[in-house]
Amino acid sequence: MKVDNEKRKGVSYLKRVADVNRIYQEWAKTGLSNREIWRRYIYPVYGISERTLYNMLKVDVTARKDNAASPRPLLLFDFDDNA
Repeated sequence: MKVDNEKRKGVSYLKRVADVNRIYQEWAKTGLSNREIWRRYIYPVYGISERTLYNMLKVDVTARKDNAASPRPLLLFDFDDNA
């Protein structure tokens, strides 16, 4: 359930997080330190701080942030012409 002070993350943010996680996983296997991965491969492309990198690594991109209780506008009416 969404808490009042918890922000909803947008789709573009989740895509960026997925890209950063993919780059990190790719280079972490080679044995590079977190700071080297950030400095060489992530900062030049995304321009994020090292702290933001660590926050992005904690985000689960597979879980959707939407829930069934969220409002769904424009789905209140049936616009079927056959009725």
